[in-house]
Formats: sequence, structure tokens, C-alpha cells
Amino acid sequence: FAYFTMSNYDLAIQDYNKVIELEPGYAAAYNNRGCVYYSKGNYNCAIQDFSKAIEFEPECVEFYDLRRIAYLNIGNYDRAAEDLSKIMELKHSNLGTGSPSLPYSGPISIDMGIR
Repeated sequence: FAYFTMSNYDLAIQDYNKVIELEPGYAAAYNNRGCVYYSKGNYNCAIQDFSKAIEFEPECVEFYDLRRIAYLNIGNYDRAAEDLSKIMELKHSNLGTGSPSLPYSGPISIDMGIR
């Protein structure tokens, strides 16, 4: 995480690769590495990592939202719309359940705007 906040993306990716090697089912590591790839403009790798995070934690709204934004950046509006639908479904189904995915406050603090 420290390398990522210092914009040293290659070292951040190496660190997340090691975490994934040690804990292959750790969704947050895939999500965080996806954010690094996103910051590098490598949206396809980011999408792969966000998808892997979703595989391990399919109820996490944030993972869908981050992937949705990456899809928008590559012009895949149909897949972005599918993720938005899933986000709305999860938010609706989790109301009042105390789900750890809620309340959702938006994407993490890196610049996730469409370029």
C-alpha cells in the first residue's frame, strides 16, 4: 500500500503479487492490485483483478463499482451497465442486513474518474 500511495506502481504490483502468492483467496489484494493497474491506465488488467476480487467476495459493492469504472474507460458500456445493475441489486438486497459492504461511500480515494 505504501508504494501505491507514493505512486511507485511497479513496486506496489510486486508487493500485491507476493500477497496473492501467499494468500491466493485474499480478495482485497486483487482489488488493490486492480487499483494500481487502473492508476497505470492498464484497464484490462484492472478489470481482471476486480473480477477476481468479485469471485472471492461477490457481495462487495465496491469491487463492482471499481470494475464498472474501468469498463467505462475502455468503452465497454454494456458491461459497465451490467455492473451498475448488480450494484443496485446488492444495495437493495442488503438494506438493513448489516452487510459489511454497506454503507457504500463510493470508490476508494484514488482518482477513478473517466479519462
